Amino acid sequence: MLLYLFNYLFISILMDVLDFTNVIQVTNLIKIFKFNFDLT
Repeated sequence: MLLYLFNYLFISILMDVLDFTNVIQVTNLIKIFKFNFDLT
């Protein structure tokens, strides 16, 4: 039971971290896109 709970917490934390890195990548892409748009 405890192992199951720990596993669930670990997976949820991992998913949160993945979402966080995804958000960072998206904001970086937006920054790059804006920068390129400003150049033209």
